[in-house]
Amino acid sequence: MIDDLKTHGAIVDTRKSVIRDGNIITANGPAAIDSFAEEIVSAVVEQYEIVPSYWNGL
Repeated sequence: MIDDLKTHGAIVDTRKSVIRDGNIITANGPAAIDSFAEEIVSAVVEQYEIVPSYWNGL
């Protein structure tokens, strides 16, 4: 599958557990759930310019 993606011009980096390209966020398996969730929260915060109260100090 990775070879097929590369053949069609995709840049594949399997060293990272979470990849974000604009509004597309992907993760590499269940072990990446925490990083994936953090990236989704970051994307929403950036999009809507909000800062959740629990975000303070992070």
